[in-house]
Amino acid sequence: MLTGIVLYDVRRAVGILTEPVVDWWGLLGPCMGGTVFALLAVQAAARAISLRRTARAVSPETRVDD
Repeated sequence: MLTGIVLYDVRRAVGILTEPVVDWWGLLGPCMGGTVFALLAVQAAARAISLRRTARAVSPETRVDD
């Protein structure tokens, strides 16, 4: 979902840049929004990787068997 929002903001920014007169204030919103959501996506991916590595590193002694 975050990737979709970032792609939408990039598309809006490119649309603004291709206009004959660039609205710099209009460009500020998609750029800042895209940056924030991209950072959130990177943080979520890093957290998922960290959790997966931690889950794999569980030793057999600490596992609970049914």
